[in-house]
Amino acid sequence: MRHFGISQHFTRIAALSILFLSVSGPQGSNFGAAQTPYPNTSVWRADHHMHLASAELCALVGECLPSNQPPAVFATDAVSALDEARIAKGVVLSCAYLYGLPSLHLKPDDLAVKTRKENEFTAAQVAQYPARLVGFLSVDPLADSAIDEIHHWHGSRQLIGLKLHFFASAVNIRSFGERRQNRYQAFRLRL
Repeated sequence: MRHFGISQHFTRIAALSILFLSVSGPQGSNFGAAQTPYPNTSVWRADHHMHLASAELCALVGECLPSNQPPAVFATDAVSALDEARIAKGVVLSCAYLYGLPSLHLKPDDLAVKTRKENEFTAAQVAQYPARLVGFLSVDPLADSAIDEIHHWHGSRQLIGLKLHFFASAVNIRSFGERRQNRYQAFRLRL
């Protein structure tokens, strides 16, 4: 296990997210090339903020579709919502970062396993509708496992971007000292 300070860790996450997005990009998926399912009609091109959630995560947070048994949010639900709103495509943001909520008190190994499982769930769901959905993985940027998780998904055709939720991960973005230190470290960082 690598040991480094929170600030250095956060800088590595930020630098890896830039690398991940620049290398993976939408050209690695069918998302950008897909045709609209509504020819000759006026539609929105994309919903850029959608979430799916596994039954395990839903049991933890309790904010899922009770119509599904067990309660969860699946790709079919997302595509149905897109169809109803006449939106051609959706960007699905993994909710794996929620396992990093400080209130859950998860051990680092448990956090890593649950994060991977939720990202795998999102990738598998998105893969069912490659012309309609594209996914972003998510991590708790302060978790020891975050960098390995980002590396794991590098080059994925389903998860082509990275979602970070600073508030849920207890990242203090209002601290000028932390922001300044992270910005300068990002320039010196070698992946």
